[in-house]
Amino acid sequence: MVKVLSEKQEKELDTFLLTNTVYSTALGTVVGVAANYLLTKTWPFYRRLPMGIKGSLIGASILGFMTVRTEGQAQIYERVTYGSDPDVQETEELSALTKPGGFADRSMDYFLENKYKILGSVWAVAAGGSVYALYLNKHITWTQRIVQARMYAQALTIAGLLGAAAVTSIAKKAEEAKKAENAHKK
Repeated sequence: MVKVLSEKQEKELDTFLLTNTVYSTALGTVVGVAANYLLTKTWPFYRRLPMGIKGSLIGASILGFMTVRTEGQAQIYERVTYGSDPDVQETEELSALTKPGGFADRSMDYFLENKYKILGSVWAVAAGGSVYALYLNKHITWTQRIVQARMYAQALTIAGLLGAAAVTSIAKKAEEAKKAENAHKK
């Protein structure tokens, strides 16, 4: 459902999002710099990495926090401001208790509500695993390791985004089919 905002509501939303983006960016910077400091002090391999790679890891922390936290805050703002979808008459607690389907349906709903957090976590774990696997391969140079790690990260990003788009599309079609079926019953 599309919400048409007045000029005042639009300014409130812009201010809210800008404030949360700045806060999320600062939080990501603190986490990235702290992680960089701890890794530099405790892991000799990390100490030997070039400054550009360390900076990229801090930048990834900043972008991750900025994107995921700001998106989550925007969803909370919309729920608080507009409430739940007016097409749905049930409260959230009641719908959670009476929701049809089993584990697969609940998992799909959870994924759709938290897809950016899940994708970011899966990507970070997979990218970390590929970097570690490349670190163990002593037969290639550092330059080759960096290039391969970037290629793996790009492939993981594309695969994750395509997977999320497919799941979202399937869920949207299923929801439209349910609405059409309910409309025919009335």
